[in-house]
Amino acid sequence: MRNAVNVKSVEAMHEFRTALIAFQDVVKTTLSGATSDVQRAIGWLEHEQVAYWERERRKWTELVARAKSDLYRKQVSSTDGRASDADERRNLAKAQERIHQVEAKIERTRQWGRQLEREYMMFRGQCGALLTAAESEMPKAVHRLDSLVEALERYLATIMPNTSSAPRDDQSSEHES
Repeated sequence: MRNAVNVKSVEAMHEFRTALIAFQDVVKTTLSGATSDVQRAIGWLEHEQVAYWERERRKWTELVARAKSDLYRKQVSSTDGRASDADERRNLAKAQERIHQVEAKIERTRQWGRQLEREYMMFRGQCGALLTAAESEMPKAVHRLDSLVEALERYLATIMPNTSSAPRDDQSSEHES
């Protein structure tokens, strides 16, 4: 028989259908969650972190201006040249160094944002096939599986019409005890 079917359990097909639907839900939920997490991280880097470092730059720019002003006042007030302006110079150098650090952090934050955006695009491209399968191919597979199960159940009903009403061996032994 060329078209013979060897189905051991229609119930196993029902269980597979349930597992396939659960897997479809897990795939869609997981990809949606991952996408959301990456988008939040990109937003955090590109908006919150850059804004934070911009505020830090403004703060340290003001501190540089204040340190320059303090140094100038110290130099002007010292007419005899004996007063030391070492503290003011040290404060100015510290503020200028901090501005350089903050500007480097702004640039690195922007670079990481661009890098994360590129990685996210690659992620979406690689997961696209899986998402397509979960959204369109798996529902088709579930529908096809439903059709097969329905056809098998109709077939089984035609070859064993009275077996459902007759007691099975294990049921008859239960009644006897």
